[in-house]
Amino acid sequence: MEKILLTSKTCKHCVTAKEILKETSDLIIKDVEENEELAAKYGVRAVPTLITICECEGSKTYIGVDQIQEFVDKSQKKECGL
Repeated sequence: MEKILLTSKTCKHCVTAKEILKETSDLIIKDVEENEELAAKYGVRAVPTLITICECEGSKTYIGVDQIQEFVDKSQKKECGL
């Protein structure tokens, strides 16, 4: 599973999201302002946004700290997770 976290330098919630995901394997962190094409491709309009791309589930987006925490919690129980 590919995991991309889109953040911004001025976003205080992005710091929290990075902390939540600190033990996530293969996490790629990208600045939304430097990766506008990626943000547009996945319809990202807010940060932090976690994008997961998985062969078994396709792509999904998790917007905000609450949804990112839910992803981490659920992924610990699934085979196609972290």
